Amino acid sequence: MLGKILSFRYLLSAALLLPTLLVSTLLASTLSLEQEENWQTIGTTHVRSTAQMVTIPILKSFQSSNIKSIRFHASKGDIEIRYAKLILNDGDNINVSIQRTVRSGLNSRIIPVEIHDRVIKKVILFYEVQRTDVVRIDLQAQISSED
Repeated sequence: MLGKILSFRYLLSAALLLPTLLVSTLLASTLSLEQEENWQTIGTTHVRSTAQMVTIPILKSFQSSNIKSIRFHASKGDIEIRYAKLILNDGDNINVSIQRTVRSGLNSRIIPVEIHDRVIKKVILFYEVQRTDVVRIDLQAQISSED
C-alpha cells in the first residue's frame, strides 16, 4: 500500500512538473529568437584546412552601418578561431583575440565593437580547421538603430 502511495506521488509530481518545463522551454526559445532578430550577416566566406587566414569583405550595404558588435557563425564543420583583425576605412586595425572552437551550427562569443563613426571595410580571420572540410563562416553584426 505504501509503495502505491509513493508511486502516485511521483506520478503526480511528474505530471505537475512537465507543464512547467514545457512553458519555460517555450519562453526561452521565444526570447532567443527575439535576440537573434538583431543579428545580420554582413559577410560570408568558406575556409579550408589548407590555409590559416582568410579575408571576409563586408557587404557594401553594411559599410555605412553603425555596428555595435560582431560574431562568427560556423556551418558545415568546426573551426578553431585564433583571432580576427578588423580593417577600418581610415586604415586603422583592431585586433581581437578569440581563441575558441566554434562548432558547426553555433556562434562565437559576441565581440563588442567601438569604432566611433568609422566603417569596417573587411575582417581578416586567423583560424585552424582540423579536417578536410570546407567550413562556411558568416560574419554577423548587431546594427545600432541610430542609422
